[in-house]
Amino acid sequence: MKFSQIIGHIKNIEMLLKIVKENKIFHSYIFTGVDGIGKKMIALAFARHILCIGEKNDECICESCRMFLKGIHPDFRLVDKTFQASLLGEEPEEQDNIKISTIREVIRFSQLAPSFSKYKVIIFDDAHKMVIEAQNALLKTIEEPPINTLFIFVTHSKNLLLPTVVSRSQVLNFSPLMIDDVFNILKKNGFDENLSFDAAESSGGSVSFAIKHIGLLKDIKEAVKYGQIASFVIAYKIAKSQNPKQSVSSLIDILNNRIYYYVEKNIDRYVIQKAVLIIKRNLTYKKYLRYNVNSRIISFLVLYNYFLFRRELKEIV
Repeated sequence: MKFSQIIGHIKNIEMLLKIVKENKIFHSYIFTGVDGIGKKMIALAFARHILCIGEKNDECICESCRMFLKGIHPDFRLVDKTFQASLLGEEPEEQDNIKISTIREVIRFSQLAPSFSKYKVIIFDDAHKMVIEAQNALLKTIEEPPINTLFIFVTHSKNLLLPTVVSRSQVLNFSPLMIDDVFNILKKNGFDENLSFDAAESSGGSVSFAIKHIGLLKDIKEAVKYGQIASFVIAYKIAKSQNPKQSVSSLIDILNNRIYYYVEKNIDRYVIQKAVLIIKRNLTYKKYLRYNVNSRIISFLVLYNYFLFRRELKEIV
């Protein structure tokens, strides 16, 4: 992974490059921010630079960088579903959390001297999935870290980690991507240009959110042609989906993100007040899903309010 391949997060990247250049590397970092904005990619690029024994730039082809890019660097571990599944002889789809047995292996690895580079680097992807026992087991190692061993915890919320883990780490907050950045990434990955723009508007700055829900967004766009009954058409489709409750929850997230995007572009007081009211109401509807309220009714209500808001917005603008 190269820093030059990453879109956005310029200030954080500059800071990390400075840390490597000045050799002021702390033993533990937390990279936190919403999913799908490139935290893991940046963590990988950071790890490559730290392990590099050459020029420490994106174009370096030293033996360390070549091994890292091939995924065979002896001083690096990426702790994720694939790693744990391989360790336990299971399937990646079976890994719901990071288990204490995995952490024990990580601790054993951390206590070994680096075999090729000056440092050892361990990245925990979705670090918040570590069970409490696993975090507690790791805590002593973080408190008294082995020499030249670096831990990077990648998570969408540092609040899901133990306060003692957070207090012994340096926290880097990553903001959602700009809408234009999400659009360019989607377009670069072959998605339709018009749909990519709408998906970017609905993404909340997260590429993974945009990709995951692009099909539902396409259904919303296509249903507009049905005019007054568009809400019924989409609600019917959602009711026929494999997981209607999850689909309605995703629908609410998409529409709230779009409404928020419209508000950012509009300073009309009425529009802002109306938007805030709809978003709050939608969040209430989302809570109703937990109590098995009919998902088809909820989807119709949120869609009806959204299309009504769009019509009012056009009249004002």
